[in-house]
Amino acid sequence: MAAAVGLRFGVTWSTPGLMVWGAGLAMLAVSDLERMILPKRLVYATLAVTVGWLVLAAGMHGSWGRLGGALLAAAVAEGLFAGVALTRPESLGFGDVRLVGLIGLGVGWVGPWLVAVGVAAGVMAAGVVA
Repeated sequence: MAAAVGLRFGVTWSTPGLMVWGAGLAMLAVSDLERMILPKRLVYATLAVTVGWLVLAAGMHGSWGRLGGALLAAAVAEGLFAGVALTRPESLGFGDVRLVGLIGLGVGWVGPWLVAVGVAAGVMAAGVVA
């Protein structure tokens, strides 16, 4: 996953963060498939390293608006899923809420408008697996 991210986006200041993000998502997918659990430690560690690199990238490239868009996309996606989890707890756990925030961050860095597509693809993939 990390190599695919590097090949797709090239070498920039954001590349290490996006590589960690992709690898973290891959590990979370394996954990979810094997144990139906999304470990908080893995979600938060992936989030912390990814945000750190994206802050560095924003500073180096002067792309603070891009960082703001990614953070906003993550917050909106997480907020929507939190609303679902609170109103229909039988359908969605808070591990999924944390996961969609992480997905929103990385996809939001590429383009905040793509978050809806990324989240929809994830929901469809989860539905197929379920």
